[in-house]
Amino acid sequence: MRCLSSWLLIFLCMVAAVPASAASAMPEPGMRIRVTARVPESQRWIGEFIANDRDTITLRQTETNGGLVTVPTLHVERFEISNGRHGNALLGAGIGFAMGAVFGAAIGYATSEEAYFDAGTNTAVGAVSFGVIGGVIGLVTGALTHSERWRSLPLEDLRGGPQP
Repeated sequence: MRCLSSWLLIFLCMVAAVPASAASAMPEPGMRIRVTARVPESQRWIGEFIANDRDTITLRQTETNGGLVTVPTLHVERFEISNGRHGNALLGAGIGFAMGAVFGAAIGYATSEEAYFDAGTNTAVGAVSFGVIGGVIGLVTGALTHSERWRSLPLEDLRGGPQP
């Protein structure tokens, strides 16, 4: 029993240590980053990471002109690393199903006097059938649209440790 609990403790320490070290890693040069800073008003830059000195971040803007941007780390409000572009198929299917179900339930209830079923059954049939149609439309639409996902880094890592 003692051996099993020791192995379990070692395993839990290893599992907890990996995400903590991975989350605090600075990006490699060339990685896509997003920096939001207040200089003098809030601005956002997206581009390739170049370097991080203790007091500035340098990136090459890819969205506009490809020029270098240097941002003081004390002005940075948010520092994020791109996790890549991902499809939205499941989100689209869920939204499409929900919207179709609501629309189908309303249609089913409104036409329940003319149907062979009672109002509850007709509402359920309308919700399920229109929900499936909406889910398929949402799935296709979501699969065709992609959005970029971002992971925030702690500002302490950016600035080289806790600030006084």
